[in-house]
Amino acid sequence: MLLLVLSSAISMALAANPWFCHGLNCPTFTSLQNITENGQTVDMRKYPAQLWVSTNITDEDFNDALNTGFNRLFEYINGSNEAGMSIDMTAPVLDYIISDGRKEVYVVSFYVPYAYQPPNKAPPKPTNPTVYIETKPEITVGVIAFDGFENPREDQIEEDKVCKVLSKDGIQYDENDWFFAGYDPPFRVTGRHNEVWIQIYNYTSKYY
Repeated sequence: MLLLVLSSAISMALAANPWFCHGLNCPTFTSLQNITENGQTVDMRKYPAQLWVSTNITDEDFNDALNTGFNRLFEYINGSNEAGMSIDMTAPVLDYIISDGRKEVYVVSFYVPYAYQPPNKAPPKPTNPTVYIETKPEITVGVIAFDGFENPREDQIEEDKVCKVLSKDGIQYDENDWFFAGYDPPFRVTGRHNEVWIQIYNYTSKYY
């Protein structure tokens, strides 16, 4: 029992700031047992409810929406907030792609630094009405990581890989919407780390 508790604590500690965050604050998560099918492994993670600063973009393609969202949020952390203060950059830049049947809606988010996560004082409110602070609820996701720069075609290939593994293992997942997580600034040309996240619905205790 003690060994199990220690193992869980170590897993959570390592997940709090993995290497690909490069020393920046990152959302904490618990690593669950990975799934492998036909040589393809999907990392399984559980993220607790945490604060993010977000903005919604419509009527733009993937790359333009990501750029628009990044610029709005970067302005927020550089003083476009009620306190007029700078806020530390975090990782990843998270892009939630929502397919409503006719067009895609993009929710681009920055993780709120640990200093403003509950139970600490809340972050300053944005002055741009298109930017908002939100609590993303607890979520379990299947994750595949890959390198390179943002590329919608490559991202969708990786999304398909996750879905195939989950389907093969009989796990229910969100078949319409997905997340892209980018951890690197544009000037980092090598060793880049990107992820595709797919939300999981029935990942029961037998998989932990």
